[in-house]
Amino acid sequence: MKKMSLIVLSLFLSQMVSALTLKDIAGKYEITHPNLPKNIVMIEESGSVSLVEIHNDGNFICNGIGAIVNDSLETSMKCEDDSQFTQKINLKNINNGNEFKAKVFSSLFGGEIEMNFKKLN
Repeated sequence: MKKMSLIVLSLFLSQMVSALTLKDIAGKYEITHPNLPKNIVMIEESGSVSLVEIHNDGNFICNGIGAIVNDSLETSMKCEDDSQFTQKINLKNINNGNEFKAKVFSSLFGGEIEMNFKKLN
């Protein structure tokens, strides 16, 4: 029984140690999808999130706050035209933090799509 308790405790602690934090993912990313405009996203360790959607006729800017919940970055954003939306970026299977694909749910389009992420210097 004691051995089983130690095994459970060590599994619990290993999950806590390996859990993502905002510090782990903080940085500037280019986010692309073949059917959508390119986006630049800045994630701060504090949870502050900025998004710039790049168009030929100008940029669309949104700012908000994010938090890591169950290996996902969940954000609540407000844009310069006063529109608001939420996003959930699934970070569960990220092996390389510099370039990866992740499923993104957005309340803007009411669904989930896989997008390409590339960390910028």
